[in-house]
Amino acid sequence: MAIRRFVTVLITAMAAAVPALAWEFGMIGDQTFWTGMRDTDGKTQLIFFCTQAMPGVIQLQILTQEPGPPEPVAVELAIVTDDGTFGPIAARATSLRGNLSVATTGMDLEAMNAAQSVYASATPFAVTYYESTWHYLGANSSDAFGAVLDACG
Repeated sequence: MAIRRFVTVLITAMAAAVPALAWEFGMIGDQTFWTGMRDTDGKTQLIFFCTQAMPGVIQLQILTQEPGPPEPVAVELAIVTDDGTFGPIAARATSLRGNLSVATTGMDLEAMNAAQSVYASATPFAVTYYESTWHYLGANSSDAFGAVLDACG
């Protein structure tokens, strides 16, 4: 339940903060760090985040404009970069403000490895969720993305 509340706070803070096609960096309080961007179609937001309360754990969340499920559902994601496919990544699909949100719920080595790969990637990558595939620009070692990895790595 604490993770869900945290994710809701993160969404509220991020809603207007993430511009199209640029990795941004932000903080919530003094222990939670995030980086995120919109997909290349401008329909979803991808956020990687961490908290110093859980050192070394990088989590991710995707926010869409699609309708969300009536109850939380365990799901899997995959992230495909030039380094290969990372997944399955355990996540939970929920409905936040009526829209689909898919977020990891704890420590997942595949999610953390994917974050490292996205950070290093200069080329676009894909996130898949069932039949949906969203495309994002690689971070190309951006300062914004690196700040999150440094803060909680």
